[in-house]
Amino acid sequence: MPTNLKILFVVLLIIIFLIGGFFIYKNNLAPAEKESNNINQEAENKIAEEVIIPIADEETKLKLELQSLASFFAESYGNYSNQNNYENIIDLKPFMTQAMRKWADDFIKQALRKQSAEQPYEKFSAKFLNSEIESFNSNQALIKVNCQRQESSDSPSDNKIYYQEAKITFLKENGDWKVNEIKWE
Repeated sequence: MPTNLKILFVVLLIIIFLIGGFFIYKNNLAPAEKESNNINQEAENKIAEEVIIPIADEETKLKLELQSLASFFAESYGNYSNQNNYENIIDLKPFMTQAMRKWADDFIKQALRKQSAEQPYEKFSAKFLNSEIESFNSNQALIKVNCQRQESSDSPSDNKIYYQEAKITFLKENGDWKVNEIKWE
């Protein structure tokens, strides 16, 4: 009998014994253990019935979603490198109003015209810290997002960390909430 066939045979026997042992163990649980499991299950069911989970109303859910989107938007918008051809802004276009998309297209065109190949490397990054709703109504929201920013360049001695807030204005456009403006302050 070849060695590979012997090994396969031994492995199959081990698997059969393991499966058989599992079924024997499962069927031979002591009655006390089965009763204990039933009592534990009943206690869990009773606790689950008594726990009241508050359900947020639609406005609260919407505000939380807008805060989450604002945080994502600020981080993505704030992560910039002069070597990425403004991909950070391009990637955010689906979240922008028509007016902001036009602004983004114009901004990118102008910036690319000014950019030169000899420009030293620079990078800005943003890390979300917290957010706060400053105003909210059925068609517009203003959310303040605090971020930790880091500026990096070719020279490590020029790197700096600072804190900055972004004010993000949302407008409801065609039934969807979109970013209409972001301002770093």
